[in-house]
Amino acid sequence: MSLHHLCPSGRLRAAGILLCITAALHEAGAQRVTSAVDLQTTRLQYADTVDATAAGISPSLRLDWDRAMLGAWGTYAQLGHAWSADGSVGASLFTPSAGPLSAELASTLGGSTHQDGTRTGSAIALGRVHLDAARAGAWIGGGGGSTWDGRTWRALREGDFGAWLSNGPASLTITAEPTVVDDTIRYADLGAEASLRTGIFELGAVAGTRAGSRLPALASNPTTWGSVSATAWLFPRVALLASAGTYPVDYTQGFPGGKFASVGVRIALSRRTSETLAESPLGAAPASEDVTSFDIASGARGVRTFRVHAPGARTVEISGDFTQWQPRRLTPAGNGWYTIAMPIASGTYQMNMRVNAGPWLVPPSLTSVRDEFGASTGLLVLP
Repeated sequence: MSLHHLCPSGRLRAAGILLCITAALHEAGAQRVTSAVDLQTTRLQYADTVDATAAGISPSLRLDWDRAMLGAWGTYAQLGHAWSADGSVGASLFTPSAGPLSAELASTLGGSTHQDGTRTGSAIALGRVHLDAARAGAWIGGGGGSTWDGRTWRALREGDFGAWLSNGPASLTITAEPTVVDDTIRYADLGAEASLRTGIFELGAVAGTRAGSRLPALASNPTTWGSVSATAWLFPRVALLASAGTYPVDYTQGFPGGKFASVGVRIALSRRTSETLAESPLGAAPASEDVTSFDIASGARGVRTFRVHAPGARTVEISGDFTQWQPRRLTPAGNGWYTIAMPIASGTYQMNMRVNAGPWLVPPSLTSVRDEFGASTGLLVLP
């Protein structure tokens, strides 16, 4: 975590209006909304010589639709008599899935500003092709844009490759990002990120390494880095945070690498999934008049087969947290039946379905629970 990572600027203003934005998101029709504010104290050592302690506030907001995502993250940090702020906004748009394949167009805008007058910025657009199954996937892509170090805008090109594995509460993501800055800096970052959710705890670890033959000489220029983090949800909307580790040089905006240790509190402004399930009244909600039957059969090695009887349907899709809320189209099986099979571990999930690209509704026979905005989702329990 570098100093600019501590201090997102578009988020400084967001801290004051995040509650109003969150309350208005029901009108925007987002399928899922995640928003929080972190209050943290961080000890930094960077450029091999500078030690600093920063107190910061970091609001974040993410909206997920069926085939789109919009997010904003940021921090304002006070370091003694100096302050620093930075922020970024990112968006992704996905095409409809063709079996396990889908395409994504993503973009990010970010920047930072500091009390001494220095500023940075970046604007990047990427295209990706995803190959996803229920518990594993991969992507390949690339793009470019511009980055500003406070003095000069420079062209940026980068590749984006990765793969992920998920098994219930545990996940692992591996990435490779070759980068060229203005044809003068060339390097490739290889990274791995693991996470585990168990009870009230969320644990994470990040590791990375950098290779490159054309790298400038900067203070504190490690070729490997890593960090660990822990989140403990002591109350439904309040968690304790702790993290420590090292971070690399950011060549695109000119920030040095260093070390950090941080503790703080997270306040969730939108309800978490477990809180929604616990507090929502239960009831039945039919998916559609076109759907006359819905069932799930369990097979070998955790494979689940979804069967939907919708005689008048042209298309039938399902979406849930077991698909990362990406729609999966069912295959016609004759006589009005549609099916799809995928490996899903035992556990409790949320899901919805839709017919003919209509609204997302709760499948028949599933219990309906309400999210924080009163929308319904189906509660799926798999033995």
